[in-house]
Amino acid sequence: MSKRQINKRYRFIRFIVLCIIVNIAIIVLIGNNKSVSDKNNPIEIKEEEEYIKTNKANLFENKKEEEIKKDSILSLPVEEAYLNDERKIAFLTFDDGPSNNTIKILKILDEKNVKATFFVLGELAEVNEQTIKDIHKKGHSIGNHTYSHEYKKIYASTDNLLNDISKTNNILKNIIGEDYNNRLFRFPGGSFGEKKAVFRKSVVNNGYNYIDWNALNRDSEGNYKNSNELLFHIKDTVKGKKRVVILMHDSPAKKTTVEALPQTIDYLKSEGYEFGILK
Repeated sequence: MSKRQINKRYRFIRFIVLCIIVNIAIIVLIGNNKSVSDKNNPIEIKEEEEYIKTNKANLFENKKEEEIKKDSILSLPVEEAYLNDERKIAFLTFDDGPSNNTIKILKILDEKNVKATFFVLGELAEVNEQTIKDIHKKGHSIGNHTYSHEYKKIYASTDNLLNDISKTNNILKNIIGEDYNNRLFRFPGGSFGEKKAVFRKSVVNNGYNYIDWNALNRDSEGNYKNSNELLFHIKDTVKGKKRVVILMHDSPAKKTTVEALPQTIDYLKSEGYEFGILK
């Protein structure tokens, strides 16, 4: 390669490098200008302030509800039933079924000689009639957890909620028989918070007893949890409590809840708990 060709190639490379440097400088300049513009935009500042304000309010409300959950006791009928009972009693409860997982849970409960309470959804009860019959036949308790579990629908009005509850109640009577008269109800999402005060009152006025929980395995919160994590949360939330209503789920996706159940029962037994059902 001649000297002239080398110089020509060198000038070309230098030109390319210069272009790259100029482009980077332009990008940085535009980014800085946009940042300054964003900060000085009164509309976006207002939106940001509103966002912070709203989230602070939500955080306060969530904290308040968490405190209510932490301090919650069992429903009055349960407390009255066990008022002079010194035993440690655990109430295993399963929401959002029945499903194939319910069948597996029933088998484990049989093996461990333990009874539980199932808060069922009407729409799943309709397509799992035999499982509902099996729950009842084996001596477990069946509570009402609405027909649809659709928050926007059931919490749009007290009439909507009561209609959903009544629909499930009728389905359970059709499956189990007219003698089914369990008036036990659990609110989807729990009954906690002032927003549900009118719904709590309406449910009670219509002859239902509602119950929440004071321990849980957190199988419905956040990301996937393996059986060891679920057991950890059981141990953490039952600690120091004489009566524990434990929230778990038997919906189709809760496979690790099934996996953790034998260990959960063994742990509770080792801590001196006996098992009861809610009525």
